[in-house]
Amino acid sequence: MLITDSNGDQVLNPNEINWARFFFDNAFKIIIVLIIVNMIAGIIIDKFGALKESMQEKEEDMTQRCFICGIEREKLDKSSDNKQGFDSHIKVLMKR
Repeated sequence: MLITDSNGDQVLNPNEINWARFFFDNAFKIIIVLIIVNMIAGIIIDKFGALKESMQEKEEDMTQRCFICGIEREKLDKSSDNKQGFDSHIKVLMKR
């Protein structure tokens, strides 16, 4: 409810709460906070996903390639007469 002050201007009654304005302000703040928190959480999840992907690439490289000459495990297994191509290749290289 509006009241007039000594200058004749209309002002809000200080004893009365404007509930619509109260809920609008608080809803706006809550929505903004939720959006910002979700953006930060998305960035963190994306960074961890990229980190996990790079770790998987390193792990695959360590298990699927010879760490000395870089030949792929599949090529070594196919080219060997015995069925221990990759393992025997590593043993031979380690003896040198």
